[in-house]
Amino acid sequence: MAATRPGAKPGPYGTAGIVLAEGSLRARSGDRIRRAMLEDDVVACVVALPPHLFRTTRIPSCLWILTKNKGRRRPVDRRGEILFVDAREAGTLVGGRTERVLTETDITRIAGTYHAWRGILSARAERAPYRDEPGFCASVGLEAVRRHKYELTPSRYVSRARAGFATQDARRGELQALTRNLDVLFD
Repeated sequence: MAATRPGAKPGPYGTAGIVLAEGSLRARSGDRIRRAMLEDDVVACVVALPPHLFRTTRIPSCLWILTKNKGRRRPVDRRGEILFVDAREAGTLVGGRTERVLTETDITRIAGTYHAWRGILSARAERAPYRDEPGFCASVGLEAVRRHKYELTPSRYVSRARAGFATQDARRGELQALTRNLDVLFD
């Protein structure tokens, strides 16, 4: 049971964050559940998390933020919308290549984006209006999600970053190509 203010009547205003395997965003086995949750308008945000975030599994993961109040008591009405955040490039590798940790900056960026999208007081106080950010986040209407058969993979909805903003994987590939070229030159 959710905690309420003394004397307040319990209402349908809960929020939850759930970490799941990335497959939950598109697996055929979860189609009906995803569809029902979306049609009930309880999915507020989906965050694609970076790989190697958890020591116990290498399975890519995601964060679902579910809420029963997307606008009725907020200054920004987000009913019928979902925020998609593609944070797969966030974090820093530690201990070799086996573990990634989200930095304070990464966490602040993800949380700040969500708070700005929801119109939460802390974001309003900082005058941080929400804006879609290519390569990172997009607010999408339910109609677009329906057209994609209720698939919730953020990269489907978040536009690519502008040219000149290479992803970590692209930079790694460029560095490997340069290393191979140097090896050929020194042989």
